[in-house]
Amino acid sequence: MRKLKNMDLQEAMEFTQQKLDEGHKTDGCTYAPDLGIKKFCVMHDMLRRFKPVSAFRADNLFFQGIISKSILYLPIAIIYWVAVRGSYLLGFYTN
Repeated sequence: MRKLKNMDLQEAMEFTQQKLDEGHKTDGCTYAPDLGIKKFCVMHDMLRRFKPVSAFRADNLFFQGIISKSILYLPIAIIYWVAVRGSYLLGFYTN
């Protein structure tokens, strides 16, 4: 079994950029407005697709990324985190 890394937000963003540089694509904030957080949606997609971290860690990094913009983004971070966790737990998220 592959050991998962405990990335921080900066490492996750660097991983994302590496995957984008390799030509991998994502739709960003799937079925949701990006609200100025598209780079974190893209990061979340790449973390979920390539699994360098657990799904739970990917979701938490997504949350951290959103609130890193400003504490005013906290309500958005909570809503998006609940949405991605819920979709994963209910089986809607297939990555």
